[in-house]
Amino acid sequence: MNYQIREIELANQVGLSRVEVKKLRERLTVDLHWGYEGSPRAVWYTAAGVSAFEALLGQQPEAVAPVPVEIRAREAGSGHRYADADIPRLPQNGLILEHGRPAWWTADEAKVVATKFGNRKAIYVEFEGKKMICRVKDSLNFATHMVIPVRRYDNILMAARQPRFPGKW
Repeated sequence: MNYQIREIELANQVGLSRVEVKKLRERLTVDLHWGYEGSPRAVWYTAAGVSAFEALLGQQPEAVAPVPVEIRAREAGSGHRYADADIPRLPQNGLILEHGRPAWWTADEAKVVATKFGNRKAIYVEFEGKKMICRVKDSLNFATHMVIPVRRYDNILMAARQPRFPGKW
């Protein structure tokens, strides 16, 4: 079979995700428009497959590439930060209270509510007025009422950095 382009390259050219391209590929014919080849196996498109795929794209509404959350936050010029007056005056927040937020601090921050779970890779935080689970590498060094930098990935919240010592950065 005379293949022209791999599916991953085609997805990059048209600006769609691999999942969306795969859904469109299901409308095409195997061995005429596309097939598997190579080691490791990859999906390849023939010249007829590329033209058929472009015809399918013409029938689809315009795909808009999603903007990553961090870029949206930078463009909006905002993140979720606590005012200095709202940060609890506790030893675990000493870095912020005494020296201000360091350069590595993210635009979003959350306050730790609970840390003792069976799963040590999760803590419970208050973020944007809601209580939710935050993913961490290890919850042992997090302390309750500690203000931490976080990153958003759609509906997932992750700690941007881990404390080096219990309750201290």
